[in-house]
Amino acid sequence: MANVMKQLTLISALVMLLAACQKQNESPEISIEALATSNSSWESIFSGDSLDNFNKIGDANWRIVEDYVESVDGDHSFLVTKNHYDDFEMHIEFWPSPDANSGVFLRCQNPQEIANETCYELNIYDLHSNPDNATGSIINLAAPLVAIQAGDRWNSFDISVIGSRIVIKLNDVLVVDFVDDSFSTGLVGLQSNGGLIRFRNVQVRPLPSENDIWTATVSAAEREGAVVCACPPIGSLGEFLDAEWSSAFPNITLERTSAVGDWPSRITTEREAGVYLWDTYFWASNPPVFALKNQGAFVPLIPELILAENADEATWGGWENAFMDKEKQFLLSFRVELGSVAFNAGEISPAEFTTIDDLLKPKYKGRISIDDPRVVGGGDVFGAWFLTEFGEDAWKSLLAEQDVLFAATKDEQARGLARGPHFIAIPNPGAASLRPYRDAGVEMDVRNLGNDSETAFLSIAYSTTGVFTEAPHPNAARVFTNWLLSKDIQTKLKRFAHNSRRLDVTPADPKKYPKPGVEYFYPQSEAAIAVRQTAIELAKEARPN
Repeated sequence: MANVMKQLTLISALVMLLAACQKQNESPEISIEALATSNSSWESIFSGDSLDNFNKIGDANWRIVEDYVESVDGDHSFLVTKNHYDDFEMHIEFWPSPDANSGVFLRCQNPQEIANETCYELNIYDLHSNPDNATGSIINLAAPLVAIQAGDRWNSFDISVIGSRIVIKLNDVLVVDFVDDSFSTGLVGLQSNGGLIRFRNVQVRPLPSENDIWTATVSAAEREGAVVCACPPIGSLGEFLDAEWSSAFPNITLERTSAVGDWPSRITTEREAGVYLWDTYFWASNPPVFALKNQGAFVPLIPELILAENADEATWGGWENAFMDKEKQFLLSFRVELGSVAFNAGEISPAEFTTIDDLLKPKYKGRISIDDPRVVGGGDVFGAWFLTEFGEDAWKSLLAEQDVLFAATKDEQARGLARGPHFIAIPNPGAASLRPYRDAGVEMDVRNLGNDSETAFLSIAYSTTGVFTEAPHPNAARVFTNWLLSKDIQTKLKRFAHNSRRLDVTPADPKKYPKPGVEYFYPQSEAAIAVRQTAIELAKEARPN
């Protein structure tokens, strides 16, 4: 009993020491809001007294009434700011008649040529013939996320223009969030082009540029000195991360620890003790990680994406598809490809092996390997899909009656594809696992069974990333996340047969890229947890040992 108490005391002391060390290394987290507040303040450029901050363009009869300025039936006329703005926030209140045709033009290039071809036109026009260009839209670029009628009342626009990202709120409702790099600076124009339009309380706050924010964040990360990543255990990928990171950020150490085994339970134990040692996560999407998310272990990720190239939802094909968690905000997958059954066409006839349920044919008994489906991994991912398609009896029959090899590693499956007798592998172990055999001169015609929804499912492989709450190096975590998701690194990851979810990165393996318009099963999303767990339990029943 004395030894046990001694051990507990030592553990308690160690936890306290770790917590103390962590506190010593804390560095203030850089935020866009804090940086903006420290470097600029709100400026009122119209408060009802004069139009000294604007030039009048066109022949509209602008007049100040009480605390607002109004124009009736102007003909493509504008109040144009005398100052240019790069990155900025703006608050503006407006009152349009129901038939008013007006707008707020952003980053205008030429005060004499105010148009949607030379500015971003934030429209005020309830009666526009195209709803995508009605009030709250950016003409021809971004339809309003919510349709809001503004006529015959006071309304407000809250505008954020940072780098190439433009965010608009109309009456506190998000109506636009898009990225476009056509214009990086310019004037602001208030339009009168028909009907009655009034403006009041026009305020602007210049912001530090995206480059300023990034530079400040990197500088803060360098003071922190390190980023601690729960990262992939794959040696070659780890070497790639180390080399690229140290080249880009030599003053920030990347500390990688393999995110496998009992790692999630370790995180839970540490956090329960008030110890926070981890900054970022980069590995698989699986039930234990979703459990961590449900414990509050991850921060919302979108605010961490301070580079506009990463913050554009369209770049990733929509947040609904990119985020694996049910809330669609914590765990993002940056890789997408088709998962399927691989087979050696030199040993298994492609003419005879054509559908997933062919796996149940007696002729393939003893010729199939599967990534062990009794634990979280590729086997249970496939099992979730197979269960959904064919039911529990078929899944149990496959595992119990087909003499399937439960493989402990991808290399074991690759050996079966190359040397036999397991010339069918569930799922495809990947090109990296097959490369040593090809380099040794082994001729193989390894194919996926198919690429439609009946022969393949969507796989994200090892591409889930998130940022931990209470990260000891919050700025370094933000730098790492933006670096990892950048077009540059996503392109370089193609050497690992990595099909990036980024639409501006061409697929490394087009044959494994999802077909447009096809709806595939997504077994690695949080929505599929229950069926994955069922697949695991049935696998344990079918093969207890």
